[in-house]
Amino acid sequence: MNSNKVLCCCAILLVVPCVLMAGWLPLDLGTTYDLNSVWFLPDGQTGWVGGQGRIWKTTDGGATWDSLIISGAIEAVAFPVNAETGFAVASGGRCYRSTNGGTSWQSETTGTREDMRGICFPRGNRTGFIVGGDTSGLILRTSDAGRHWVRQTVNDTLPIEKVAFPEDTLTGYAVGWSGKIHKTTNGGTTWQDQIPPYITTLAGVTFPVSADTGYAVGNVGTVLSTTDGGADWVRQTTGVFDYLTSASFPTGPETGYVAGASGRIMKTTDGGSNWLSESSGVSEFLGSVHFPANTQVGYAAGRNGVMLKTTNGGAWIADPGAEVAVGAHLSQAWAWPNPFTFRTLIRYESRTGRPVPVGIYNVSGTRVGQLVLPGRAEEGVLWDGRDRLGRSLPGGIYLLKAASENSVLLRIVKTY
Repeated sequence: MNSNKVLCCCAILLVVPCVLMAGWLPLDLGTTYDLNSVWFLPDGQTGWVGGQGRIWKTTDGGATWDSLIISGAIEAVAFPVNAETGFAVASGGRCYRSTNGGTSWQSETTGTREDMRGICFPRGNRTGFIVGGDTSGLILRTSDAGRHWVRQTVNDTLPIEKVAFPEDTLTGYAVGWSGKIHKTTNGGTTWQDQIPPYITTLAGVTFPVSADTGYAVGNVGTVLSTTDGGADWVRQTTGVFDYLTSASFPTGPETGYVAGASGRIMKTTDGGSNWLSESSGVSEFLGSVHFPANTQVGYAAGRNGVMLKTTNGGAWIADPGAEVAVGAHLSQAWAWPNPFTFRTLIRYESRTGRPVPVGIYNVSGTRVGQLVLPGRAEEGVLWDGRDRLGRSLPGGIYLLKAASENSVLLRIVKTY
């Protein structure tokens, strides 16, 4: 294709008044490190993400991020009360505490070098719990804001992943690799085993409102629920077999979300009687999902620097500002964010629903890259602004053209 043709195609772009946009959209943290945990305050604007050797912070809902280097792989981060005092746990027995909103982190002694995986401060900044372990289950408790940690006795020969205390510092639950669900009613002095009917690795646990109704998630698409404080656990039908890692029920036991492997995000609005998959637009392993205050604004974090956000509960929305080519049918191609810095999610809806090879051209008409876009609107591909040789392209305008079309499908702007 020569430059005259490309520029001519560019000239026929227009703004379509309404095209479909995905409910989950990518955020740029400027990294490809694995992200393991996300936590936001109820305002939905101030949040932290923990990952490989770093903690990232935003105060504008993920539009911009600052990062701080931390030793170890951060597996969990939490600011239980306000934006000032927070905690993070990592591999190698590391525990960190911040009293200035994450500007700096102080290492606290845990007395172990076993990996830490989950953290919970149920009703303040003083009494909290850490779970983890290497060759056996580990539960630690602090009553002085993390300055000292005491090991508790739990009957588990495999690591524990997550812990939840829904109401106070007395009644809590912990789950892990063995498939056991451990419960305490005396602040962890003793833990009783609850054996669910379907034994598999469990990776997440949440009790949204009370200590009676809760959910646990794990391997092979497992979602377990209880309404009687764990006396009975029922396996819910999800229809998937992905490893589910995290669950979030922000306002009660009815509406909730789970996330996991292969970019899987699912939603229920009836307490788990029915689960529907949402389009995340990614295929990376998602390790954490968090809706801080309501069922609309939520975040998910995963491997290779993947960070997602929804402001409408994951539903598809109408966007008035997307650009498509003249002659293309409604909602044929779109990208978000656009302009972008590090990566953008590109979606394409073909007339046949089949995958479509798409060439990426600069404004001089030189083909610099190629993507294969799924032809269905609910799927997409992330482009990181690199050419076919993996080199970062300079900032500017790039044009997407499908081999089966005669005009430019989409104009994308890379900021630098």
